[in-house]
Amino acid sequence: MSEVILSLNNNVLKASYVGKDGFRSISTQLPVDVANDSTILDVSSFSQSVVELVNQIVDHKDLKKTSLVFVSQPQDMFLRFITVNKTNGEYQTQILSDIESKLDGASIDDLYYTYFKIAPFVYQFVGVNKAYLEKFLEVSNECGMPLSGIYSWMGLLPKYLNLSDPSIFVTKVNNEQVVALSELGGIFYTGVFEKGKSQEELEDLVKNLSVYKRNSPITKIYTFNYDDFEPDSGFEVYKVDVPNVDETSVPGFEVNMLVNYMIDFDTEMKMSGLNMLNLFPLPEIVKKKVPSVMVGAGALVVVSILAVIGYFGFFRNQNSNADNQLAVNPQENLEVLSESSESQQTGTQGENPAGEVAVELKKDELSIKVENGSNVNGAASRVKDKLAELGYKVLTIDTADSTRETTLLQFKKDKSVYKDLVTADLKDVAENVVVEETLADDSVNDLVIILGTTIKL
Repeated sequence: MSEVILSLNNNVLKASYVGKDGFRSISTQLPVDVANDSTILDVSSFSQSVVELVNQIVDHKDLKKTSLVFVSQPQDMFLRFITVNKTNGEYQTQILSDIESKLDGASIDDLYYTYFKIAPFVYQFVGVNKAYLEKFLEVSNECGMPLSGIYSWMGLLPKYLNLSDPSIFVTKVNNEQVVALSELGGIFYTGVFEKGKSQEELEDLVKNLSVYKRNSPITKIYTFNYDDFEPDSGFEVYKVDVPNVDETSVPGFEVNMLVNYMIDFDTEMKMSGLNMLNLFPLPEIVKKKVPSVMVGAGALVVVSILAVIGYFGFFRNQNSNADNQLAVNPQENLEVLSESSESQQTGTQGENPAGEVAVELKKDELSIKVENGSNVNGAASRVKDKLAELGYKVLTIDTADSTRETTLLQFKKDKSVYKDLVTADLKDVAENVVVEETLADDSVNDLVIILGTTIKL
């Protein structure tokens, strides 16, 4: 499926698409009652503008296999590093407590968020306002086009450059200056300056940030779409070239091209924490009649099922004479990303001695973390792939604190019903398995698998 990349900033909506004829782009200025800078105010009018732009850059025959990708702006994101102390209780509690103290009076309940480990004791936190993010789902539904991704372009820059060293980004998008601090491939500070700073003010800011809470200053600066920034000596300045999209470079569409390039370059990015679509709870099926939707001037008729989140790919017919629509059922305190991209396989618990009806176990509803305690390089990643093929949802992989001989399955008590199913599915990998129901009830995961040295890979 091809993607239309959509970015909104300073009330300018930009759409780009790479088709058989190459890179195509178009933009429009939106009225103040439709959008406020990067925030959608009127979903219906905004969706109409999206449809109009899409019909101008996507061929009619390709519309049915085209999805939407939205680009989030730095001012709409909450990106921070959180350092945890494993000796001081559950790390989830530490992370949330630390984040709460940095929200300036806002509530974490108002955010969709995730956090993932990027170094020992260091987690990248990604949060975004629920109302802001849900607007993208509403637009997708209004347009009758599936939504396959929501990305922060600033969050993609370190990954695009494959950076791990401490660095400073100085960028300019739609005349807005954005300065960010990066390390370990993540972002832990972002400053957006709509009015713009003078060259002298910007240099002072960069100098102050370079030594902020550091024993040795940051010396590397990367400029993106900001060719005229040249600080004093003491810094190494590197220009970030716009990614080539079909050998085409279009001024003003640098952000769109960056996202387009990264989607094509990294096939796993859609399933990662960088895709904010994964922050949403899994949708539940709601039986509802959906009228046909006209896209453009008689161009495309979307018939039958329209998915609010096309990315998840849930098209389940409950009645051959009725249409189904996917609806989002927001949950409070969402802590982790949902990484299920399709309707997954299910397992069934056998009948119990009392002859009661068997309980259907849905593999994709079990949140799993895999830790490598085997001393076999890449073991956790390979087990993750195996579990994903079987329909399970593996949230993260990690290295165990210590090496062990047997493979340990740590369940939450209310998820221990899965133990026979998981053990059976892992029999080709781990015959020597120990099962415990010791995982804390407030853990992000339902099951932690710690691989032992007796695994067979």
